[in-house]
Amino acid sequence: MKLKSAWWVLATLGLSLGLAMNSTGCGDNTGNGGNGGTGGEGGAGGGTGGTGAVGGGGTGGTVDPGDWLALPCTTDAECAPGTCIVADKDDTVFQGGPQGGYCSKTCKTSGDCPGVGSICYKGADNSASEGRCLASCEINNPTGMYINDPLDEFKCHGREDVACIRLTAGDVCLPTCANDEACGSGRVCDLGSGICVSAAPQGKDLGALCDPKAAADECGNGLCIGGLSDGKGFCSGLCTQDGDIGYGDCGGLAKGLCVFSPVIMGCTPSADQDCTGPGDIGFCTNSCTKHEDCIAPDNWCWGIIQGNPANVGYCLPMPKCDQGQAACGNAANGLTCTDTVHGKYCVDQTYPLGALSPDGGMGGAGGAGGAGGAGGAGGAGGAGGAGGAGGAGAAGGAGGAGGMP
Repeated sequence: MKLKSAWWVLATLGLSLGLAMNSTGCGDNTGNGGNGGTGGEGGAGGGTGGTGAVGGGGTGGTVDPGDWLALPCTTDAECAPGTCIVADKDDTVFQGGPQGGYCSKTCKTSGDCPGVGSICYKGADNSASEGRCLASCEINNPTGMYINDPLDEFKCHGREDVACIRLTAGDVCLPTCANDEACGSGRVCDLGSGICVSAAPQGKDLGALCDPKAAADECGNGLCIGGLSDGKGFCSGLCTQDGDIGYGDCGGLAKGLCVFSPVIMGCTPSADQDCTGPGDIGFCTNSCTKHEDCIAPDNWCWGIIQGNPANVGYCLPMPKCDQGQAACGNAANGLTCTDTVHGKYCVDQTYPLGALSPDGGMGGAGGAGGAGGAGGAGGAGGAGGAGGAGGAGAAGGAGGAGGMP
């Protein structure tokens, strides 16, 4: 599978959607080093004029680097000296199970966690009485250029099902499940939390219009993120940016694609500066087979992946082209400056506009007229009687209704 001019995609999608990640960790954000050994006692005084011996320095304690945090696992033995949070059971802090498992340990404060920058995580609302240690990472390091850049093995162990996310206490590796199948038998992937659960919450589908300011999230297996025109939002889900496009995040290629970046505290995105990179947290967009599947004019259906086995496009923001085709990039993008009900936009004409066409779509063809009825047979002549009258022809069928404007 190939992407259509990925450099142009990044320039087009350079402005992130309006959602700041504001969950909090607990305690400080550094691990504690081992304690130094106890210094030896000074030597006993000698005779007259003698000098006391100098005390020897103690040996420093062993420091756990915490490089086992966030490793995939199915048993505690794989996480020694920590424990394994498994995918098929609900953890009280994660409110589910991390896909592939997550090596961690219990904690009260971040000082209980090994390694530099690791954080004691007490859940999305920071309310758990006992936390889980999360591995540290660094947002936008390494930087990326394409949406299929390889993941860095030194960042969250290069896992496709874990992403680097910025909390107020620091950057840490959090689970991001990909799809139901990856969560195992009897489990589903809750895209809104990135965790495998027994049953996904009910609500609107991925890509549906929603109100990001609603008291209760309107989305089912996902979350409502803002950033669209008129204060609107759409139902999305958490995912890990870049890596293998065919991995199956966002429910799989037939359902969605990981392409959007969140707002990152302390970074202002622009066409020349990205605030996230490979392995960082991202948001899903929905798949489409027509432009009406997307929330226009904010998003339009684009077949960004050449040779996509799912045979679908994805809802992405497209530039306006009031000045003509030049705004749509080179021909490899597959985009054409097109008149729509919202004005001129660069769109993929592989997918029909439908009601988004400026003329509202073509009217349906009229129905064919019905066949005339056969004439009745003449009556047999009686003695001197007249022949019977011919039967009347049947009425023609009604014309079909025109299409909706």
